[in-house]
Order: sequence, then structure tokens, then C-alpha cells
Amino acid sequence: MNTQERLKQGYILILKDLASRSIIKKFNRETRKVYKLLLCGIFGEIIHNGAFYNTDCFKLAYNMNEKYKEYNRVITIEMYEELCEKIENDFCFFNLRDSNYVNEVTAFLRKFVKDFIDKEKRLYLYSEVKNLYDFKHFYSGQYKLKSHHWIDINIYHFATPTFPEYYNYIDLINSWNDFVNKSSNYKGIYFSREKDEKYREIKELEYSINSNARFLIVLAITFVESYLYYYFYNIKAHEPKNKNEEVAGILNKKGLVNDTDIIKNLIFKLHNEIAEDVEINILFDSYKKYNDMRNRYVHASAFIDESNQMSQLQPLLNLTQDKVCNVCQDCVDFVVAIDKKLPEDERLLFWWDQYETPDFKKIQHISTLNKNKL
Repeated sequence: MNTQERLKQGYILILKDLASRSIIKKFNRETRKVYKLLLCGIFGEIIHNGAFYNTDCFKLAYNMNEKYKEYNRVITIEMYEELCEKIENDFCFFNLRDSNYVNEVTAFLRKFVKDFIDKEKRLYLYSEVKNLYDFKHFYSGQYKLKSHHWIDINIYHFATPTFPEYYNYIDLINSWNDFVNKSSNYKGIYFSREKDEKYREIKELEYSINSNARFLIVLAITFVESYLYYYFYNIKAHEPKNKNEEVAGILNKKGLVNDTDIIKNLIFKLHNEIAEDVEINILFDSYKKYNDMRNRYVHASAFIDESNQMSQLQPLLNLTQDKVCNVCQDCVDFVVAIDKKLPEDERLLFWWDQYETPDFKKIQHISTLNKNKL
């Protein structure tokens, strides 16, 4: 653990103390109202920035705890009103003048701190926090939050909804950019006059590029899988749809549900137009082949493939740049094609247009930055 991480751990332990019932009880009635507002302000800072420890609310709460007898004498209703107005303007609370609501927020702050210290827990269902904070206003309507969605609340950065296929997509693009950079470096050295002197550097780059290529196949398949499993999760959480008799089998299945099951027995059965779409079926066939290839990388084996009497190690050696590009492009296109044909309330790629549309055939850097925030 580095110095900065130790400092953050120290601050969260201080916050645990500050949010405790024993500290709150030290204050008289009017001072307690102000102190609880400060705890709400700290929670607002965690939602908006993660880092709460350099804020006025945290510093004042810390000072009030240290000098509670003095503050019990000097706090006035005017101070309360001024602080309440400031916190209301800075954050997205519902009603800080409702003492029951304030108690709910401070109780959750205690729970959050304890969970963070004891279990490093960061993910909370939207249903757990939607009545504590106006996340829809905070996100300016950017996300269509549902009760079963998870929000990452932490002390490192602002609270963010977590959508698994998005994280896997970013991993794919970052690894792709690494692949492009190394390929460019390799060509620059290989075709230079210094080629002979840099033999070792060329071989190291070759090995690294080959590893990147295999990892990209894994990530491309993982992106599709994460999208399909998140779709499955969403449909299971949607009562009107999960009562559909056609898909009851897969939704109630005990044990592992695989990706092709989700496509054939959920998406295709719920949406006939997707099942009959020629492009989607072609991409589905390609995806199944790529998935088999991915399995050879994840479960490397020297056994013979009975279907072609070749070593199961063969796919590790036959991976070209063109094949990597095709796999990445087809996997992304497959997900996008499905999502576009889904009804509005089932689509997952609400974030897609906020980012650069990937074209892996160009062998170029693809931006991971949100176009709307530049």
C-alpha cells in the first residue's frame, strides 16, 4: 500500500468515527442538526467526487467533534439555515429539512463506511439508494437507471452506474490501442537500417504482439458475453417480460446459462425479427467459430482435435493481424446489430454514440474518451 492509499484508509477510519451514533449524541439538539447536515454534505462529496477529505464539510465536522462543547454553545438557527441552503445548492438531495430523511442519509453513510472498511464493498443496487439521493438529476438523465442496476460508490472518484459490457468494451479498446502501438513500433524497427542491431528488441516485440493478439480474441468474445449476460440479467429483473412462457425455460433454468442459450432461447424467442435477420445470423455463426478459437487460448491443450485431426495448439500459431481485426470487428458489430433491433426499453448500449465508432480494419488508435465531455 503506497502513502496515498494509507492516507485514504486513515481518512475513512476518521469518517467512521465522525458518523458514529456516539459522536452525534455529544451534540445538543440544534448543534446535532448542523452536524448531521455536514454528514450529508460529506456523503454528497463522496457521490460527486469520491474524495471527501479535503472538503469544507469534512473539515468542519472534524473540528466540531474536537470542540463539541464550544459548538454546543455557539450554533444558531441562522447557521443551520445558511448551511442547509449551501448543501442543497451544491448537491442533489431530496429534502434536507426533513429530519427523517436526514437520518436515513446519515444511517446509509455509516453503513457505506463500515462496508467499505470491512468488505471493500463499493457496489449498491439503485433500489438501495434511489430514495437517498437524486441520481437521475445528478446524471442529468444520461442513464436510464432501473432498480436492479448497480452504482459504484467509492472514495476514489464520483459515483458511477456500472454496466459490465461497457467496462469490457473499454478493456477491448485499450488492448487494441496497445496492439496498434506495438505493431507500429515493430514495423518502424523492422524496416529500419538498425534492424540487425535490434534483433532482441524485434523478438520481444513479436512475442508481445502475439500475446496481445490472443488477448484481443479473448476480450472480443468477453465483450459479447458480458452484453448477453447483462441482457439476461435485465430481462430476469423485468417482471412483465420474465413471465413470458416462451422464455420461462431459460429464465428459470438452474445452473449455468451459456451465451448461445441466451441468443437462441431468449433473444431470438422474444424477438422474431432478430432471429430472422440475415446479418445477425451470419455474425452469430462467426461468433460461434471465434468462441471456439477463444477456448483454445483460454484452455491451451496439446490434444488432437478430432474434427480435423490437427493439434489443438494450432490456433495459437495461426493468428494473423487480419484475423484479429475481423474477430474484433465482427464481435462488436454483432452486439451493435442486436442492440439496434431491440425495443427501446431493452437496449443496453445507451452509451454507444458517446464514443468513437470503432473500425478495427484501419489498424488505428481508437479513442476511449467521451465525445460529449471534451
